[in-house]
Amino acid sequence: MLNEFSNDENYVTLIGEIIEYDSSINYITIKSEGLKDYLAYDTCVYTIFSQETYAFAIGDTIEFTTIIFHIYGGRELPIVGIKMNDATLLAFEDGKAAIIKYAQTLYESKHPYRLSKEDFN
Repeated sequence: MLNEFSNDENYVTLIGEIIEYDSSINYITIKSEGLKDYLAYDTCVYTIFSQETYAFAIGDTIEFTTIIFHIYGGRELPIVGIKMNDATLLAFEDGKAAIIKYAQTLYESKHPYRLSKEDFN
């Protein structure tokens, strides 16, 4: 898992419409036609790898960077970069560092349960 998250070539940037957002746990559901280039569906639940809470509205369009790799068989994909209206909300470098820390913590603890948002930084 660390190898996958460490390699920039494994990440893809897509554009999608926000269908649902739960700021308490940073889960976001996005519909993206570009996702079909990698998976059999266009709508997915993602985890945003940041401590920040965002002011997203249903129907907003964002550009996001993800890796097509499910963590421990979970159903959501990670988001490590976000842009909206030409503004960077989550820099790729920061999100990537957070997901690598997350993976290292899981590896070291050998515990597959989800960490809290505070563990991302």
